[in-house]
Amino acid sequence: MSGSPATFLEAGQDGADHGFPLTMDSLARAERMTFWRALATRDVGVVPTLVTITESVIRPLDYFHALMSDTTGAVHPLRPYISAFLILDWREQVEEVTPERRTALEGAWPIWLKHLREMREAGVRIMAGSDVAVLNIFPGASLHEELRLFVDSVGMTPREALASATRKPAEWLGLADSVGTIETGKVADLVLLDGDPLSDITNTRRIAAVVLRGRLFQRRDLDELLASVAAMPDQRVNDWVR
Repeated sequence: MSGSPATFLEAGQDGADHGFPLTMDSLARAERMTFWRALATRDVGVVPTLVTITESVIRPLDYFHALMSDTTGAVHPLRPYISAFLILDWREQVEEVTPERRTALEGAWPIWLKHLREMREAGVRIMAGSDVAVLNIFPGASLHEELRLFVDSVGMTPREALASATRKPAEWLGLADSVGTIETGKVADLVLLDGDPLSDITNTRRIAAVVLRGRLFQRRDLDELLASVAAMPDQRVNDWVR
């Protein structure tokens, strides 16, 4: 977002990805709260993608270099499933993690968290998202980390965090009659866990099975899908034109 909060509201924006600019912090808290409450009243959806900062910038540079060389999953268990093209792109992004960029974003981090806590207090619809094709952002796993950040860094309850990835997006997109909650007559998309995420949000990672449109995938089926991805030719050869 560029310009003033008034400009944002006048534009009729219905959503904001990656949060709001640091210039918001120059306003008094009361002014920011007025703006956040206006967002809540208009049901503007906010997808902050916190995980892109913690995983793509703040991690040690040695980790990123090790990740690029890893082919066995020793650095990250999902590394063997990333395509050759994406690794080529990630290598370029590693070069962009300069000390200056890291320092700037580390300084911005507590301000962004403060604003998100204020938005939560004001009743803004905060929804989970993790971006894609960003350094060290692994599809699927990054969403689970975003939920953890919502709980540990923003102050959400585990129930709120779960709603941010299920019910709240479905409502906002106008799809709540078919997805977003477990009810008779809705699309049977489910993730079955080996632990209670309401007691520990990291239990969302303990996936025992998945139901996709009524089809059951047991853990062994999911492992077979992963094996098929690892065997794809684009794991070894970049097949994208640059």
